[in-house]
Amino acid sequence: MPTDRENYLFVACNDNNTIFVKQSLHSPAKVVLDSSDRMEGPMSIDYDLDNDELLVVNDNTRSIFLFKKK
Repeated sequence: MPTDRENYLFVACNDNNTIFVKQSLHSPAKVVLDSSDRMEGPMSIDYDLDNDELLVVNDNTRSIFLFKKK
């Protein structure tokens, strides 16, 4: 599972079209991307540490998105 430079963990949930982030094992998950961001069946994610970008592969729309960290 991908992490960013601060070791935040990113998790894709295909069932509800959501990408979550967790700061630590015991912290609550926070929604960072959902269907309003065109998440439709996210199947795979990766984090590019060099460019601070999250790559998301959507199965339902057969698309790939890059999101720049704010």
